[in-house]
Amino acid sequence: MLFLLMIFFHFCWMFPISNKSDVYSTFVKFKLLVEKQFQFTIRQFQSDNGGEYCSTIFKQFLRDNGIFHRLLCPHISQQNGLAKRKYRHVMDMELTLLAQSGLSKKFWVDAFLTAIFIINRLPTKILDYVSPYERLFHLPPNFTYFRAFGCQCFPCLRPYTNDKLSYRRIPCIFIGYISNHKGFRCLDPSSRCVYISRIVIFDEEQFPAHSIITGPVSCVSSSGKSPGLFFTPPSYIFSSPATSSPTQALADLTLHDIHTALVVNSNEYHLHSSLPSLYSGQPESSKSVPIPSAPTLSPSSDHHHNAILNL
Repeated sequence: MLFLLMIFFHFCWMFPISNKSDVYSTFVKFKLLVEKQFQFTIRQFQSDNGGEYCSTIFKQFLRDNGIFHRLLCPHISQQNGLAKRKYRHVMDMELTLLAQSGLSKKFWVDAFLTAIFIINRLPTKILDYVSPYERLFHLPPNFTYFRAFGCQCFPCLRPYTNDKLSYRRIPCIFIGYISNHKGFRCLDPSSRCVYISRIVIFDEEQFPAHSIITGPVSCVSSSGKSPGLFFTPPSYIFSSPATSSPTQALADLTLHDIHTALVVNSNEYHLHSSLPSLYSGQPESSKSVPIPSAPTLSPSSDHHHNAILNL
């Protein structure tokens, strides 16, 4: 991804990209956006010595547009401390949103964009307790627009239905905002569709992603990997008074006892793996809530690029 910070306003942007070669085309579009929307001219561009910034085509573009390119000294990231601290702030909020919502790491792009959306609208001491959004757009932000990331929501689906007998609302998961629309992005876990709606009912006390994998007891193999098998053994198995916990007792069970436990609990629980997986230590695929595919890049990989803009 490409992370850009406008130093005067402390306003930041994030553009998801898959390859370093996409940095040039993304920056060209960003420069055109800034000049048309804000009537600003980019005078300086500060970055590290990455190949995406030091390529011939990128350096030639900066020279043709009169943009002074400031490079850091090799292996001295302290000279780019402002962008690093801002990026760390966004990353901390992103991890907080994922932890609270219970969503997997596949939704890190949505959490990252939501974190930037919130941080750009929060007052900061550096700007005399004025938000970067207000400093840039000269308008106070609307805090009533904020909703809990990952909470349950019910968007109005009338514009998406083809007949009058279809459901008007279905339970979805709120996964963020969108810059081109004044609405909310709602994910339907069953169909993997993302609906954009302005009329949405929110239940900010419920987070459906937390109930994707549930179970009273998790059987952990000796290798430390969970086989994905969840069940409650019958009470007669724990006949020994020295047993301190069900998990410890499961380690002493024989193959016959485990098979009996599976038969007894077959009507109460939907088992997510077969019996051999308990000994192999390899997790089986479980029937969880479907989730959409995400870019192959990871926030912890080397594909994030920080840069500072001076106007």
